Amino acid sequence: SSIPDEELLTAAETGLLYEEEQYRQQIRRMLADPRARALGENFGLQWLGLRNFQGVTPDAQVYPEYTADLAQDLTDEAVNFVTLVFRENRPLTDLISANYVVVNGRLARYYGLNLSEDATWQSVPITDGRRGGVPTMASVLTSSSYPRRTSPVLRGRWILDELLGTPVPPPPPNVPALEEASVAADAQTLRQRLEVHRQKPECASCHNRMDPLGLALENFNALGRWRDKEAGQAVDASGQLITGESFKNVRELKQVLVKDRRQDFYRCLTEK
Repeated sequence: SSIPDEELLTAAETGLLYEEEQYRQQIRRMLADPRARALGENFGLQWLGLRNFQGVTPDAQVYPEYTADLAQDLTDEAVNFVTLVFRENRPLTDLISANYVVVNGRLARYYGLNLSEDATWQSVPITDGRRGGVPTMASVLTSSSYPRRTSPVLRGRWILDELLGTPVPPPPPNVPALEEASVAADAQTLRQRLEVHRQKPECASCHNRMDPLGLALENFNALGRWRDKEAGQAVDASGQLITGESFKNVRELKQVLVKDRRQDFYRCLTEK
């Protein structure tokens, strides 16, 4: 995101840049430069739909813990993680399912990880599969939620749009909102309420694609924090994609995406 420096200009003018090893050497040199953070700031935030994340405003009555400092930490996590994958030449599948997260002390505590509160940004290994990769970043989960609750539909659509490159069309007109279409909504889980939409033929084709993906993320609340229950009931994060792959939880979903939908992800990421 800047003009070439003298070394790169010289390599181009003398023809060295046409030699493969010289070309690769310059790429490695540029990735090692602090300015390579632009990969996360520009490409990363735009790809993940987080360019305007600072304007996301969860309801303060429901989520009083959401602060400007937390919003900044969540943004920085996305930038630092995407930058690290490119800078350290990690497998691209780490972007979906990594066995580590990039956090500072405050964000580690927010995620329930054991790290001192004053710790600087660093890669921290994880073993339970709950975190790791962009689908389970709190910034992504928060931006694809409503101010007062999660949205499996928005989250599922985000995965289809940004990870798999298979967008869904807009909903048909005159379809009632989820709250209006449900009865005694407060006593039901979102999974139960979404069943109403899937019963409508005009909604089923898209919801059958989006809902299983989004419901796999229901263990995360609207701020991306882990929870075991929703509406007083244990979260059911299992599902089956329309292509036939089944999963029991978010960890298994990420493995399905890495294993069975990897080529879709590679194609989508290349296009992005």
